[in-house]
Amino acid sequence: MEYHRIGSLVMKRRLVVGTAVSAGMVLSLSGCLGGSGEEKGSGAAGGGKSVVLAAADVVRKSSEKTSQVQTVKAELQTEVTVPGAPGAVRMHMRMASKMRPELAFRMTVDQVSMGGKSLPGQSGMEMVMTGRTLYMKSPAFAQLTHGKQWVKMTAAELGAASGQNFDQLLDQQKQADPSDQVKKLTASKDIHEVGKETVNGVETTHYAGTMSVQEMAAKLPAQQQERQLKSFQKLGVQTLAFDLWVDGKQLPAKIAVKTPEGSSTKMDTTVTYSDWNAPVTVSAPPASEVGPMPKLPNLGNTPGA
Repeated sequence: MEYHRIGSLVMKRRLVVGTAVSAGMVLSLSGCLGGSGEEKGSGAAGGGKSVVLAAADVVRKSSEKTSQVQTVKAELQTEVTVPGAPGAVRMHMRMASKMRPELAFRMTVDQVSMGGKSLPGQSGMEMVMTGRTLYMKSPAFAQLTHGKQWVKMTAAELGAASGQNFDQLLDQQKQADPSDQVKKLTASKDIHEVGKETVNGVETTHYAGTMSVQEMAAKLPAQQQERQLKSFQKLGVQTLAFDLWVDGKQLPAKIAVKTPEGSSTKMDTTVTYSDWNAPVTVSAPPASEVGPMPKLPNLGNTPGA
């Protein structure tokens, strides 16, 4: 009985770690297609090449503008259905990030469910990353840490839990940088303006387009391209499409992501951004409230990790 309990905790911890350090992968793997085919067709037909070029220039400038931002808050909702899985995995989380000069964030996972059932110990999870240390908070940890709900994972422990080194995991998290997200969208050859819309009280211009995963990966640094392509290949995703809402300051207000109809793996993600360059404080929880991550066996070698 104890063996199965430990095994369950290992799997839970891996999913939590993946949530925290792979937010960028969540966005990338969730594809990009918010608008309907009819809406996309009307925009492309109405503008021709000049409209596509003008829209592409707006997206490029938005990526450049976003790369200068120091902080941002984001709300993410995602749903993923993989063939053979017992049901769709749904997640809702909120994050406040300091992107420069060094990545740091605090995150709350409001809900994680599979097949409509909440996953114990993960809904309500809180995470803080500062320097090269990740802190996680959940009532599920108290039984293993002498009553302390926060646990601490160093760079080495984090790498062991995921089977990757910390720098690789950090690269994945950095892909969640809004400027990188918008930069990927510049791979589209059919991006076009949909219209003017209000997002969270902010006037924006809505753009939409499609792209192949190869085109998108080509926009990433060389060391990330192969890993990104392999991730898509495992999921059987070949084509992505997206919707992007850009505000009057050339900053993204929202990015919607979805796989095309008929895809075996279905992914649907929406990220809404706010509070650009507003003060964000990220600090470790008090030491008295933190316990060490329990040492569990063979964290990096369990099949399927």
